[in-house]
Amino acid sequence: MMMPAPRKADPFYDFDEICERLGNGETLIAMAKERGVSTVSLWQFMNRPEHKEQYKEALAARGMLHALQTEQYVQDMLEKRIDPKTADVAIKSSQWMASKLTPELFGDRRATEITVNDEQSKHLAALKEKAQKRIEEQKKLEGEKKEEEVPNTNARRRKK
Repeated sequence: MMMPAPRKADPFYDFDEICERLGNGETLIAMAKERGVSTVSLWQFMNRPEHKEQYKEALAARGMLHALQTEQYVQDMLEKRIDPKTADVAIKSSQWMASKLTPELFGDRRATEITVNDEQSKHLAALKEKAQKRIEEQKKLEGEKKEEEVPNTNARRRKK
């Protein structure tokens, strides 16, 4: 038996409804199945330029929902409604989802480390030396300029 080709997403969804449902934790996969459209088609519909900003906001809301669910899983475990291993898996998956959907709030903070190899060290040392020579030359020029500006009082006395 041949399956019918998936329908296009456009006529079967209200964009605001999709965003609201995403923000409440539903997945594009579930919504696409429900309507008999391909997940890729629905994803492309959501990523159109005119939808992109609101779609990002819906995903951020979903990320916040995952972050809030971690608290609920802890509470459920403490009240013995779920066992610790189940809670651990649920918490870790919710934390991961929150970090991916709202990285600015829950993403990993990575320290940037800069390493300098031997060639770069030599280059930096040469630049530093060149800059130091320029500074010394500038100071020397400024010193000579000041000497020219200061009148020599001994020269005046000799002429008189």
